[in-house]
Amino acid sequence: MKNNILVIGISGRVLSGKSTLAKLLASSLNAKLASFGDYVRSVAVKQGKNSEDRTILQEIGEVLVKTDPKSFCQAVLDSVHWDKDCSLVVDGFRHLEVLNEMKALVTPIQLKLIYIRVEDKTIMERMKTRIRGLMKDLHIVEKHSTELQVKSILKNHADFIVDGSKDISEIQKEVIDWIKTLLKDS
Repeated sequence: MKNNILVIGISGRVLSGKSTLAKLLASSLNAKLASFGDYVRSVAVKQGKNSEDRTILQEIGEVLVKTDPKSFCQAVLDSVHWDKDCSLVVDGFRHLEVLNEMKALVTPIQLKLIYIRVEDKTIMERMKTRIRGLMKDLHIVEKHSTELQVKSILKNHADFIVDGSKDISEIQKEVIDWIKTLLKDS
């Protein structure tokens, strides 16, 4: 890793703990935090749409990915004023083409993708304890094009997979230990 500068991407299913882990990692690594979800919510607000309605957010995300994934990625980076002199954690990868575009944009720094594996049972438990803007049945949510690649494709492109059913402090420790190994080996 160039001067110990990292770009870490986070992917996982709905309610897998992506945002929680991303925030903890950004803080632990003294890195900037970028979020595809936050950016899409900001677009919804600019369009005068409900930024808490998952259906609306999925539609906006789908348009951004299909229209110009490179510009979408650049806008996410620009939203946090990132430059290649500091580490970055990027929350919410949902498409392989977006992952590939982001990898190209952050070059020569390597983007390492972490996938949070979580089972339906855990997600259903989390759905009961959280109010999510107009969250529909999990299977309906995951059939949308913005979710289709998460379990089937992005998981297979991950550099590190963690068990999302564990306590977040345990997950954070596993990831930090893995990152230390990356830095030591570079």
